[in-house]
Amino acid sequence: MKNIPIFALLLLAFTLFACNKHTGTEALLSKAELQMDEHPDSALILLQELDTKQLTSADEKALYALLYSQALYKNYIDVTDDSLINIAVRHYDNKDDVRHKFLAHYYKGCVHYNAKDYTKAILSFSKAELLLEDLHDDYYSGLLFQNLGYLYFRYYDYPKSLSYHKQAIDCYTKSNKQTHRLYELLKLANIYWNLKDWDNAYDILQKILCEAKEIKHEDIINECIGDLLMLYIDKGMYKEAMTLYQEYHDNDSFITPETTARFITDLALLHAHYQDFERSEYYMQKARKNAKTANDSISIYFTSSRILRIKNEYKEAYIELTKSVDIQNNKLRKVLQQPIITVQRNLLKKELELEQYKLREEKTKKYIITILISTIFIILTYLIINRMSRYYKRTLEEKLIAQEKINEAEINRLHAEAIKREENIRQFIKTVEEEAKNKESNLKIRLEQLKDELDYSRIYLENNRKYLKEAQEREKELHSIITNLLKEKERFKDTITKLKEEREKILSQIDVYKNECQKLIENIDIITEQKDEQIKYYFRLTEELVTLSLQEYKSEEYKQKSILKWAHETIANLHSRNNSYIRLEKTVNKFNNGIIQHLRDIECFPDESYYRLLCYQLAGFSINATAMLMGETSNAIYKRRGKIRDIIRNNQEINGTIHI
Repeated sequence: MKNIPIFALLLLAFTLFACNKHTGTEALLSKAELQMDEHPDSALILLQELDTKQLTSADEKALYALLYSQALYKNYIDVTDDSLINIAVRHYDNKDDVRHKFLAHYYKGCVHYNAKDYTKAILSFSKAELLLEDLHDDYYSGLLFQNLGYLYFRYYDYPKSLSYHKQAIDCYTKSNKQTHRLYELLKLANIYWNLKDWDNAYDILQKILCEAKEIKHEDIINECIGDLLMLYIDKGMYKEAMTLYQEYHDNDSFITPETTARFITDLALLHAHYQDFERSEYYMQKARKNAKTANDSISIYFTSSRILRIKNEYKEAYIELTKSVDIQNNKLRKVLQQPIITVQRNLLKKELELEQYKLREEKTKKYIITILISTIFIILTYLIINRMSRYYKRTLEEKLIAQEKINEAEINRLHAEAIKREENIRQFIKTVEEEAKNKESNLKIRLEQLKDELDYSRIYLENNRKYLKEAQEREKELHSIITNLLKEKERFKDTITKLKEEREKILSQIDVYKNECQKLIENIDIITEQKDEQIKYYFRLTEELVTLSLQEYKSEEYKQKSILKWAHETIANLHSRNNSYIRLEKTVNKFNNGIIQHLRDIECFPDESYYRLLCYQLAGFSINATAMLMGETSNAIYKRRGKIRDIIRNNQEINGTIHI
């Protein structure tokens, strides 16, 4: 087990090394292919430096075989063995790589051409020709048409040769290869010349000569002049031929080992026509040295026969003519093979079309299989995703239902606690009422003692009976307010004590809600302090009112009315103090994530009373205290609180944010 990581690292390093090595070979082959057209010598050097052992894949071996054969041909190194190029042919015949398949068959034809196996050369070039429709390369199309034209010219099929050379000229014109085009025009003129179409041949040669002089291409100029010279001689225009010869070729420096024997024999015939037999024999010797092909031999024997006839040596002329005819008979046998080659070429074309049809069928089958597999994969993926989404949706619904049950249980628990607290408050109210009655009896005793002090004010009281009635009503209201305030104070003390105890329990049991409980306790403490201050304020006001009433009026009736009046004004002031409520609402928003402001922003409730009720409830006020502050009954408060709960539940935007 310990050796597994080491083995994995070694395997990874070996893989990276192999990839880098493979990538380096591909890069070198790509570089050689890019340099092939413009710098074939550099491409050949790169390929010769490449270690063939690094060629691991079939693609690399085939590309190397093709590029190396191409580099040898472009560097004028004739290869007659097709074993190397056959590697590329066999590989690319099974691939959908049109360019490399074309080049493989084209250079195989070039190898057969170098080996003088012209039949196989035509067949290979014909395979390459079938790929031209998908190749879209004018330069290589021109090269192929040029070689096919040469081959058919060798078999004396001048119409086909003429057609292919014309196509080559068009391709070179499109690819802007001027030099190639001029050489093809020379070959075109030569075909017209062999077809005895002297005018077309002469016009083309004149055109070539003008263009060659413009670009100052000496080789094309010399070859064009040589062809014009031979054309004049063939037409019997010896005067024009001699003039042209004296203008350009008055010395022998233009005759090289590469000069054709046909041209030299025409020079010999020209001098023989002017009875310069010594010069004529000199050129015949030169022609015999430069003879390389059967056509050269035919030209030598035929020209020698014509020269001997000029000398009136007819017997020797017949012998030379017989030799020329014998060679021509041998060539005729090869020419007679041409129909067989044409049949082979047509059969090959049909076979290639059948292979291409099979490849297209296989490709179509692959596309259909790929589409079917992709469709099945997409369907399976959709089914899996759909099933997973339904599973997650069902799980989420179950969680929501469970959470809703928990929330309902919590609401029920809080409702039970509220009922219990309400019952405790009722008992507390009874106790406070009893204490209030005792205080009221003591107050009555005190009021009887003050009757004597109020006698002197009877005249004033009689004039203000209406005011006394209002004072009595206010006294009753103040009495009830004082009673409620006392009850509220005691209830708040008990509530605070209980909340603190509950806070300690919650902190010890649930750490998750510690921060929220702390905020709630702080909120309650703040609100409690504010309530205590308000209660103290109300008690102070009450004491002042009572003292003032006792000092100002001596009768019990007037005192009660005065107290009630002040209590009524105090409650009215409490209702009208909007600043106090605004501060309370800001405090509630601060400790409850701005919930009241959020509900106001989305216009959740129909009127202001709902927001105030929710604010008092979140601040910790009891139902009775809330009813007193809002000037409504406890039953109305309960009903409105139920409506608030229903509104929040039904509102999707805020559902789950507030728990009542």
